[in-house]
Amino acid sequence: MGGGDVFTRAAREALDARLCPIDLSEYRSSADAGVLAGPGCSGAGEGDAVAPGVGLEAAEQVTHLAPAVMRVARAAYQLCGEQLTGVMGDLLQVAESAERAQVFVLADVITRGVVDASDAGSPVQWLTDMAPCLEPGQASRVVQVARIIADPANACLRGVLVEGRVTVRGVHASVREARRVRAVLPDASWEQLLGYYLVLADHCPTGGVAGLVEGDHRRVRRGPGAHR
Repeated sequence: MGGGDVFTRAAREALDARLCPIDLSEYRSSADAGVLAGPGCSGAGEGDAVAPGVGLEAAEQVTHLAPAVMRVARAAYQLCGEQLTGVMGDLLQVAESAERAQVFVLADVITRGVVDASDAGSPVQWLTDMAPCLEPGQASRVVQVARIIADPANACLRGVLVEGRVTVRGVHASVREARRVRAVLPDASWEQLLGYYLVLADHCPTGGVAGLVEGDHRRVRRGPGAHR
């Protein structure tokens, strides 16, 4: 299956599932803004920047998060079925949000030279040294997405991640597959490719973006104009 066919199929599955591609133009920010972009925001700083002191306050709150989670684990037997269902949903959301936050923190860790100043030989080792139980695959995914959002060209991905519209796994898979078809779809913009893959990554009934790619990326038989 060629790159054009993969993209055509992605677009078709999105339409069949009544999923609209994410409009990444809503999340653009200027390359030197130093802030996250959100829907309707200019990215120039006003209305986007986090107030001074919030970082330290948030970091202190995170230190209490793990103990609170384990309190739930120890007292789970006291909850009824409906309460167990509710707390499980909350725990899953916490785990998903935590991985997003890891990406943002690690992006700063890398760009500020924290890893270089440590004894770790790489960002992956830096992570696994802190959490030996962390699976190598997850550590690698967090590092790769951290590098992706650190690139000013991907400022829009910072916006969709921080707003919770996609998962870290979804960004990782979408960027990987969009890169694979970008070379054979020169008329399709980077945001257009990502917009389709991002919405499919977390919602595609066939198991995500990876399931859309079958076989080698051979010659493209259909141009980008066929699937717009």
